[in-house]
Amino acid sequence: MRKKIYLAIAQRLKNSGLDIPHISLWNNDLGPERLGGLKAFRTPAVFVEFDPIVWKQLSMGARDSDFRLRLHIVTSTPATPETSSKYQEQALAHLDLADRVNAVIQGFAGEGFGSMVLTGTVPDHSHDKLIHEELHYLTHVVDDSAARQLQSARPKPVITATITKPRQP
Repeated sequence: MRKKIYLAIAQRLKNSGLDIPHISLWNNDLGPERLGGLKAFRTPAVFVEFDPIVWKQLSMGARDSDFRLRLHIVTSTPATPETSSKYQEQALAHLDLADRVNAVIQGFAGEGFGSMVLTGTVPDHSHDKLIHEELHYLTHVVDDSAARQLQSARPKPVITATITKPRQP
């Protein structure tokens, strides 16, 4: 199920017309052990992270969940947003990108998952050249990947007929 959702989001972003050269699964990609002080991917980038999932079992092996995920939007700019800066618009472009990504994902639904609803945003208040914004979404998921076919406990009735010719008087 997570693979389906990731691929659907990645395809939706890829086909959106937004210039996002790097879309991937989140793997603490901004941690010092991952970057080593260097940018390890092209920006802007969007990473998909799945929150822990609490499943409710349905019948016959199906399950559902109110499913939470995060989109990590990573941009880079050396510009600063002071009102006196001639690069202010460039420095604030990450805010526009977060809004455009949300416009693409908000309400998006696919096979096995309902409409994505934005539930929160986490701005980056401590950044250098890489700016990291988070968009948090909620969707309802029904996973039938382990569902079994209904098996009847009763045997099917067998109907037989014998055709006899009527007797001649």
